[in-house]
Amino acid sequence: MFDHSLAKILLRLCAISLMAIALAGATHRLAPCSEGLFCDFERPEDISRLPGSDWALVSQHGDEGLQWVNLEDGSRHGVDLSPDERETMMGSADCNEPPTSIAARGNTVGRVRGKEIAAVINGSDGESRIEFFAIERGSHPVARWTGCTQVPNRYLLNDLAIASNGTIYASHMYDRPNDEAGFAEVLRMFRAAEPTGFVVHWTAEDGWSEVSGTVMSFPNGVAISPNGDRLAIGGTFEQALMIVALPSGNATQIPLPLQPDNVTALADGRFLVTGHTGEPVTGVDGCRPRDAIPCGFPFAVAQIGIGQRVEIIYEHDGSEIPGASVAIPWQDGLILGSAYGDRLTFVSEMSPR
Repeated sequence: MFDHSLAKILLRLCAISLMAIALAGATHRLAPCSEGLFCDFERPEDISRLPGSDWALVSQHGDEGLQWVNLEDGSRHGVDLSPDERETMMGSADCNEPPTSIAARGNTVGRVRGKEIAAVINGSDGESRIEFFAIERGSHPVARWTGCTQVPNRYLLNDLAIASNGTIYASHMYDRPNDEAGFAEVLRMFRAAEPTGFVVHWTAEDGWSEVSGTVMSFPNGVAISPNGDRLAIGGTFEQALMIVALPSGNATQIPLPLQPDNVTALADGRFLVTGHTGEPVTGVDGCRPRDAIPCGFPFAVAQIGIGQRVEIIYEHDGSEIPGASVAIPWQDGLILGSAYGDRLTFVSEMSPR
C-alpha cells in the first residue's frame, strides 16, 4: 500500500541509491486509463469483496476514499457517513462522532454476530481511527456509519481484518521516528529486513494490545480465514507470510518469492498474496512521485494453500498495467488494485506473463 510516512523517510534521506537508479527501468510511467469500466480511480490500494455478490469495497486516496464498485458493470457509489440509528453502535463509547471524510487505507468486510460489517482505517481529520459501517443489501449495498475506535498515536496501521466476534486485527508497520536519526534507523532496519512492527488487536472490552509472536519487518497485509482459525500477515521486507493459529497463537512463517503487500482470504481457506518482485525497499521509488502515477513495476500474485504450498498464479513486469498491491478472485481471473494506479485491472490467472 502507498505509505506517505514511508515515502517521507525515503525522500528525506535521499534513499534512492545508485543501485536503485540503475534499476529505474523496472518502473514505468503508464498512459492514463482513458476508457473502460474501471478507470478514474485514485490509488485503489485495497479491495474487499462482498461475498456472493458482484460488489467490492475499494480503498483509494482522493475525495471518494471508500467506494462500492460493481465488478460486472463498473457502477459505483460511496458509503453513508451519517450515523445508522437503526443499528447497535460498534466501536468505543468515546468515539461516537462520524467522520467528515474518509482517507482510506486498508478495508475489510466480514460478518460480525450475524450482521455484515465493513471496517476501514481512516486517516482523515488529522487522526487515525477505525470506522465501522453496517451493510444493508439490496439492488446495491448500502454501508451506513455505525461507530469507530481511535487508534493510539504509537501505531502506524496499514491493513486490518475483522473476526466474527468483532475483534479487529491490524498491522502496525513500525514505530513513528521522532528525529533524523530515528528516520535513518528505520530505513536501516528496512534494508536489513529486521523486525520493525507487529500485529495489534482491538476489542470493545479490552481496547488495543499487541498480538504476541507476530513481529515482522514492515508488517503489511492482514487477513483472517473464513472460519476464524488462522490469521495471515505479510512481512514486506523479509518476504514472508506468517500464519498464526487462533486462538493458540502458534505461528508459522512461509518464505515468499515476492515482497507482500495485501493478503486476501479465500472461501476455501487459502490466501492470496500480492506484491512487488523487484529490488527490496527501493524498488518502487520511481513510482512515489505524484507525477509518476499511473506507474508499473514487476509484481506477482501467490496462492498459499492449506499445506503451505506457495504457487505463483499471476505475474507481470508492469510494462502495461500498474504494479499491483492487491488481488481478489473474480469470474475466471483476478481483479487487481494498485497503490500507484488510476484503475482496477482484470486479468486471467490462467495466462500469466
